[in-house]
Amino acid sequence: MNAYHHGDLRAALLDRARRAVEADGDRGLSLRALATAVGVSPNAPYRHFPTKESLLAALSALGFAELTARFAAYEGAAGYERLAGCFDAYLGYARDNPGLYRLMFGRDLDPLSCEDALGDAARACFTALMAMVAHLRKLDIADPAIPKTAALVWSLSHGAALLDIDRATAFLAEDQRPSAGDLAKLIVGGLD
Repeated sequence: MNAYHHGDLRAALLDRARRAVEADGDRGLSLRALATAVGVSPNAPYRHFPTKESLLAALSALGFAELTARFAAYEGAAGYERLAGCFDAYLGYARDNPGLYRLMFGRDLDPLSCEDALGDAARACFTALMAMVAHLRKLDIADPAIPKTAALVWSLSHGAALLDIDRATAFLAEDQRPSAGDLAKLIVGGLD
C-alpha cells in the first residue's frame, strides 16, 4: 500500500464511493474502507474529506451538477419539448444512478439550504428548472410564480423517479406507465 500519495485521490475516492453507493447505499461506507480500495493509507482520505458526511455531501454535489448538465442539453428546445426533455433527463438520471439519486435526496439535510458546494450545486439545479419553467410560461425568471411552479415540477419529477427506480409501477403494462411526455402534458395542461 502506498503511504498516501495518489494522482488525484479526491477524484479516486469519489469514484470509489459512488460505486459503493450504487452497489450498497451509503450505510456501510467508510473512509478507511475507501482508502484500502484505492490503495492509500487509512488516514489519507481525511486530507480531502474530514468526515464521511463531507464525502457524501461532495458526492451529492457531483450528482446535482450532473443532473444540471443533463437539463442543459435541452436549453435550446421549444417549450413543451424542453419540459419533456427535462423530465426525460430527470427520470433517466435517477434510473442510471439510483444509489446516488437516493443519496442526493434522502439525506437528513436540505441541500437547497446548505451554504457549501452541495448547496450551490442543488440551487444551480433548481435554478435550471426555474429557467425551464420561466421559458415555458414566457415569464422572467424573477417572476414570483416561477419558484413555486418549479417546485411543483420538481416534486412531480421526483415522485415519478422514485416510483420508477423502486419499480412501484412494475405491475402496470409498459404503455400504462407515465412517460416524460405524459408528465410534460400534465404540467402544460395544468399551466394553461
